[in-house]
Amino acid sequence: MDGLDYMQSQRVNGYHKPYTGRREPLSTEQLDSLIADARIDHNKEYQKPPALLMIDGVPVLTKGSMSTIQGSPKSRKSFLATYIAAKYLNPAAPLLAGDHITVPMDVRDRRVLWFDTEMGQYYASQVGKRIFGLAGDAVKNRLDLYDLRGYGHTVRREAIDHVVSMDGDDAAIIVIDGVRDLLLDVNKPDESTEVTEFLLSITARFPDTHLITVVHTTKMPGSEMARGHQGSDLAAKSESVIQVVKDTHTKDLSTVKGVHTRGEGFDEFALRIVDGLPVVDTSVRISQATGRPRGVQFSDFAFDKHADIITRTFQPDDTQAMGTTDLRNALKGVMEAHYLDEGKEFGMERAGVFINEYKRHGYIVDVSESTRARYQLDHDRIVRIKRKEVLALPPK
Repeated sequence: MDGLDYMQSQRVNGYHKPYTGRREPLSTEQLDSLIADARIDHNKEYQKPPALLMIDGVPVLTKGSMSTIQGSPKSRKSFLATYIAAKYLNPAAPLLAGDHITVPMDVRDRRVLWFDTEMGQYYASQVGKRIFGLAGDAVKNRLDLYDLRGYGHTVRREAIDHVVSMDGDDAAIIVIDGVRDLLLDVNKPDESTEVTEFLLSITARFPDTHLITVVHTTKMPGSEMARGHQGSDLAAKSESVIQVVKDTHTKDLSTVKGVHTRGEGFDEFALRIVDGLPVVDTSVRISQATGRPRGVQFSDFAFDKHADIITRTFQPDDTQAMGTTDLRNALKGVMEAHYLDEGKEFGMERAGVFINEYKRHGYIVDVSESTRARYQLDHDRIVRIKRKEVLALPPK
């Protein structure tokens, strides 16, 4: 029995063994076999995973990987997942043609598995109706949709594993809408890691599928951080993290952007709700969508560039603590003077979002409850970030 039998579930009478998350330690012989399979052969030419869906020619969903769709509540995350599922099932449908999203010809004949944990039977059934409204009724036999709202978090996991074990070989895309409901506490590292390992086991067992998870972002306005330890875990393991932001001025419009992808990024685009169905509105340029400039995002800058920004913000004496209002004003001034492209805006609310992200990533630390001297630079960490010795993630 080789090492891959322990990295991926075996087949038993056409059925994949379920993921348990627990097992006896491997023997030395089994470990030797596993390591032999895991070792990269420098003389071998490895093939890039085939794409299942591309945006602007950029592979966004590839076989054997996982991605995350994130956003605040009611930002239309599920609508984007609906559009992606419909696009895969019938890319030539009239409501889906003409956008900048493509599905390669050789991967178009497989199924979509969709698990909803939040909405209940009626609203989950509406997901199917939207997909058929976009892709046509002919794809009904290629979509399996499950409502798991009424069950506990461990039963939901077992149910997903059971369905995937039976039908994963025929699926190209698996959607879990509400992955937060697969555990009790999104801020518990052990629970979060267990769920992430469960999700990754699906991609390992079914290398021709792509798994899409749908999660909430933190409550800070404009945040690009998925909620809790689980959100951070998923983002770190995802091939693509896609953010959906509801426009506050145009009620039927949301913006879709790539927070990060493994390859090149894709241009932001507009998702509009027309007669209850999500469609890509190619006539809308995001910078012009509401007649105002697009706001600056934390992800617009590399981690080492953020180290420069926040260090400059604390000048002239970067050893002194700063209060909340003073730090917002200083950051706003630094951004406007040195880092904004023409037409970009950076207001006090956006400064607050950046400050929250700087705290989460460990650039600054709370040193006092006082509003006049609350934040201080973590000099050692910033030096290590600039040297690329550490990723800009919160210290444990």
